Amino acid sequence: METTLQKNIDRYMDQKGMAYYTDLLIAIAKVQGLKQDKAIEFANKEKSNFSKMLKGERPLKYDYIIPLEKIFGVSLAKLLDDQPYFETINKDDIEYLKGFRYYAYKDEPELYDELDRSYTCDGSDIFNNSDEYNRFLLDYLIEYKSYNGLRHLVEKHNFRLCPMNDRMYQTDNCSMVFSSLPIQIAKFVIDSNDGELFNKVYDPFEYLMRFSYRDMDCLYTDEVFIEAVLNNEAIFKSLFGKRKYPFEFINKGVEPKDGKKPDIVCINPLLNVCLDYCLNDIKKYKTQAETILKHGIEYNKEALAALTVPQNECHLDNVGNLYIGWRCYYTNLIYTDITETEDETINKLIAILPSLKKGN
Repeated sequence: METTLQKNIDRYMDQKGMAYYTDLLIAIAKVQGLKQDKAIEFANKEKSNFSKMLKGERPLKYDYIIPLEKIFGVSLAKLLDDQPYFETINKDDIEYLKGFRYYAYKDEPELYDELDRSYTCDGSDIFNNSDEYNRFLLDYLIEYKSYNGLRHLVEKHNFRLCPMNDRMYQTDNCSMVFSSLPIQIAKFVIDSNDGELFNKVYDPFEYLMRFSYRDMDCLYTDEVFIEAVLNNEAIFKSLFGKRKYPFEFINKGVEPKDGKKPDIVCINPLLNVCLDYCLNDIKKYKTQAETILKHGIEYNKEALAALTVPQNECHLDNVGNLYIGWRCYYTNLIYTDITETEDETINKLIAILPSLKKGN
């Protein structure tokens, strides 16, 4: 008795003009990258096994799934579904039959727009749709290192880490926890070597300025995350930027003594996380520590010179945030509690790093 898989494959083979399973196996081999002679050898070797897979005597090999989806333009779910065998397939509808794996495997920018049209036709978002294996598009993007797909999620869907929960990711329409671990997603983003993309997904300004991260366990303090950032030149360089906020955005409900509400200029607080890590492993990360400290010496000097009140009226919290009085946030500085390392050059830089007293 024919299985559903065999019926559907027979039908799609007929549409493609393939007369024999050997023809299909040769096509599968070519999708896998084999040349003609090797593809024929592969087909002859696998013919018996493939026949047993079609009859349901053996499970379909994982390595066959993507080639079959690519050759026929349908998802595995459709190949295993009774209904498509009885339906008339319109070529205009093919894009609606492809699975997440297909798009990630191809990783062509224009195909992701097609994917949006197919998966948002019911008003939902591709971000929170899963396939027949309960896997999300992001899972496949990570598996195939599909960076065009990542850019599509960021640019078209505003994909980013949730600022209130570092276990969750979100778009403009929804928030999700994925089967892929947060650190796996972070490594994927970092390995893109795209500083702008990284800072859109992992915008640490609001998160790290809001919480006292030295006293908590979060993604930004995960040593795998920090090392990945420090070891990626493009991502590390991207941290040396400033951000400007309206006074009211940072200081909600706070009225300064002089009544003035200037814009708040901040440096990337992830620099302080990286600095602490570098100083604790100075032999490995001396270059990065030196870069951060030299930047901090110039920036801190500039920020403190711009204060409109005496420095004795200001203080730092334990992550380098500078307050005027006890409530009015002004800026953040390059800051560390570490005063001495094994490297004398680094110790001299720490000694001349402009700073302020810490508050209680």
